[in-house]
Amino acid sequence: MERGARCFSGTSSGHLVKSGKSRELMSLTPIQRSRRAETKRFGAPVHVLLACGFLGAAFTVRWILKARPARWEPMSSTLAEQLETSERVIEQAQVQALLDEVRDVLGRFGISLGHVQLQVHLMNDLGYGLEGTTTKVVRPPPLLRGIEVVKIRAGMAAIDTAQVLAHEYTHCWLWLQGFPSLDTRLEEGLCELFSYLYLLSRLRGAVPGHAALARDEEALQDQIASIEANAHPDYGGGFRDCVAALRGRSLHDLLGHVRAHSRLPPLLPDAATFGGVGNDSLPGTAI
Repeated sequence: MERGARCFSGTSSGHLVKSGKSRELMSLTPIQRSRRAETKRFGAPVHVLLACGFLGAAFTVRWILKARPARWEPMSSTLAEQLETSERVIEQAQVQALLDEVRDVLGRFGISLGHVQLQVHLMNDLGYGLEGTTTKVVRPPPLLRGIEVVKIRAGMAAIDTAQVLAHEYTHCWLWLQGFPSLDTRLEEGLCELFSYLYLLSRLRGAVPGHAALARDEEALQDQIASIEANAHPDYGGGFRDCVAALRGRSLHDLLGHVRAHSRLPPLLPDAATFGGVGNDSLPGTAI
């Protein structure tokens, strides 16, 4: 009896796997096959990626809306009667009324934040003898400048509180207007300049529709004199630097030069005037 060799006919294991995959694919619906192809190409089905994208966009929009500062609207009447210049400011309504007045007066000089709301808090102790501080922030994304809070020491006289508010308001304006980082003496000098202009405007009768601070000519003159005589190198010295640079110029020209060059413009020879704001000149005799 002859032994015959047995011949085995078959396919390789690789072919069997491919055949199995083909049968599996054939058993899938068109949508299932499409999802599988999307997962292989993108790492996840397209509808999952789109859902994640929409969810991320929704969270981003919500964050931006939440981070956007509240809209400021001046209060028609925040106090039953005006604050005397020597009256102590111990209530939030008092400081808010003074801030509204400061915004009104400085807005006439072009120092306006529009409807940007500022959070101003009265604090019993700011430390280091401070009367006011401004906390600046940058909020990403996108990179937007903002003001976190302005703190004012509670218990100061109303005229002192108003002057400090004008000073801190100018810090806020410089930051939110995109001014570059300035030398301390220059920035403090500019802030003192605008607190000075606020007091000078009140002395000369520029009173908003509903003034929070009573007009006391003697107290205003004393407050103006204290700024002029301030011996502090940054506050008093910086103020006098700004006044000298402003003589013969408009505030617009002065601030434009500071924004472009981070320094005061050179002094003009024989400049005899304080400069002007719009059509209203502020003569230098008060300085």
